[in-house]
Amino acid sequence: MKSYYSRLALTGVKSNRQLYLPFLLTSAITVAMYYIIDYLSVSDIVLSIRGGRTIAAMMTLGSYVMVLFAVIFLFYTHSFLIRRRKKELGLYNVLGMGKKHIAKIMTLETLLLYIVSVVAGLCIGILLSKLSELGLVAIMQGQTTFDFTISVTSVIKSLAVFAVIFLLILTGTLVQVGKATASKLLKSEQSGEKPPKANYVLGILGILLLGGAYYLACSVDNPFDALILFFVAVLMVIVATYMLMICGSVMLCKLLQKCKGYYYDKKHFVSVSLMKYRMKRGGAGLASICVLATMVLVMISSTSCLYYGAEDSLNTRYPHDIKIQLNFASQDEMQSKADECKALSDKTAVKYGAVLGDSLEIRMTCTAGLLKGDYIYIEQARYDGTYDYSELREIFFMTASDYARATGRKITVPDGKAALIYCQNAYQYDTINFEGGVRFELCSVTNDDMSVINGVANTAADVIYVILPSAEPLSLFDGELYQNNFNPLFIYSFDTGSEFDGDGYMNEYEMLLRSKCKTFYYATKEGNAEDFYGTYGGLFYLGILLSIVFVIAAVLIIYYKQLSEGYEDAGKFEVMQNVGMTKTDIKKSINSQLITVFFAPLALSGLHLTFAFPMVRRLLALFALNNIWLFVLTNVISFVVFGVCYTIVYKLTSNAYYRIVSKV
Repeated sequence: MKSYYSRLALTGVKSNRQLYLPFLLTSAITVAMYYIIDYLSVSDIVLSIRGGRTIAAMMTLGSYVMVLFAVIFLFYTHSFLIRRRKKELGLYNVLGMGKKHIAKIMTLETLLLYIVSVVAGLCIGILLSKLSELGLVAIMQGQTTFDFTISVTSVIKSLAVFAVIFLLILTGTLVQVGKATASKLLKSEQSGEKPPKANYVLGILGILLLGGAYYLACSVDNPFDALILFFVAVLMVIVATYMLMICGSVMLCKLLQKCKGYYYDKKHFVSVSLMKYRMKRGGAGLASICVLATMVLVMISSTSCLYYGAEDSLNTRYPHDIKIQLNFASQDEMQSKADECKALSDKTAVKYGAVLGDSLEIRMTCTAGLLKGDYIYIEQARYDGTYDYSELREIFFMTASDYARATGRKITVPDGKAALIYCQNAYQYDTINFEGGVRFELCSVTNDDMSVINGVANTAADVIYVILPSAEPLSLFDGELYQNNFNPLFIYSFDTGSEFDGDGYMNEYEMLLRSKCKTFYYATKEGNAEDFYGTYGGLFYLGILLSIVFVIAAVLIIYYKQLSEGYEDAGKFEVMQNVGMTKTDIKKSINSQLITVFFAPLALSGLHLTFAFPMVRRLLALFALNNIWLFVLTNVISFVVFGVCYTIVYKLTSNAYYRIVSKV
């Protein structure tokens, strides 16, 4: 009896191979990608290259994304298979086979799919893992060996993860089949044949939701706000896309029917009529394609921008080879000891092989507060973690001479006044007041990205600079409130040459400074380059791998959509051929239908990408990347390349649809 059920399971898969082969191929590729990403997270060679540990952390995060995606996507695509199989299962039920016996067949089929998927996927993953490792190392400009290794841990994890996923798929299938009667199973292919009603309320709600998401994306100014709101906006866009694709596609068909000149053209008559009856279900498929396309475009454009802009980002954060930051207990102590500390640094650096080159020194006083109107609340920003983060400002006080030295731009500030420079959120007042009673009238309020000294900011909060005529007004900040919350700091950065012993310099200089400043911070461009390139390179490579998977997912959804609709429409086109419709007319009708339907997701994903641009640009600012033209270029190239690939897929799948409906 067991062999009988096994033969039925095998026969079911073989007889529906046109459906099962793409699913098996996609699930195998998903297994392969999961193995590769997990393998890269534990690879000794990856860990040994520049920024390797950061890359490994990125890959670990990517493996979690792959698991989540695999669960959602394999469930979604398997639903296409079950929809086509329900009639066959209903026939088994009518012929006397009980639900328990059908469950045994479905269990064996799922087991067969699991075995083929993981075996094929692991073979592909293991074979391509070394190539993927070489590609990653090449991107990171590291050294590698050609030793071939297999990660047993990654193999075991792949087997376990996809065993759980296929078990969940089987459970969902058994629930569907178990609840359905034999008659419902037999008639499952005819479901959805009633003309759907255009739900205008849902459509309007979708437009409002999408408009709200676009408003969030365009109005956010603070990078930290962008980080928080990004996921809210993404969720809103996904929900709105499904609403609009389902409701909007139905309304589009109704509008096309009302356009007599268009609808009664033989190229459009059949296609519009067929689309109208299935757009409620078809709209969900189109929405899924649009969401996947948007994910690919946003991910690949942003990560490629990070990777190719890594050097600009590094130079912005670290304009010189060495940067030291000395924190003093008071303003007077900084003014009296900063020059001495600089001289000690130069002397120690030369001792350890530095050839002193270009340098920059800045004296600043730093604090943080909540900006409400023209008033800065200092104490609340320090102790109350429940405040609105969009109000938080990191505030730097500088003299006009220090500002000119740091930026090369002179600014004139009259005695008794101050100038304010904001970086992101505009400041709209003529005065600025600080908790404790200190007040400055502003002679000017200007916008400046302050890219030369952006690296001093320690948070993602917005930064404002208060430029004073001299250091004397800082004496107004007296008292316990200011002593606890104001931090005078001296920043000195300089170039050293190639023979510099950074470790020796740091150890000796730190000892010399112990009695001269409160705390000491030291950073090198070379040392931080590892984290920069590791993070950006890891994100870029992970973006490539995940984009490949998402593109394959979109292709499979398009393929299954064409296939399922082709089988549904075959009978209708056969009737039309019997009454005189030629195969040329069929081809024109198919092209009309597919052009109307399948390029809508591409157009909408392009619109999503355009409105996502401001928010993603703010997120890139968290990585000290402000090259807007590079981001524009990566967006345009990503969309063009994806559009070409999408068109090719459309052409190939339309041929498959044509062969089914025309009985070629």
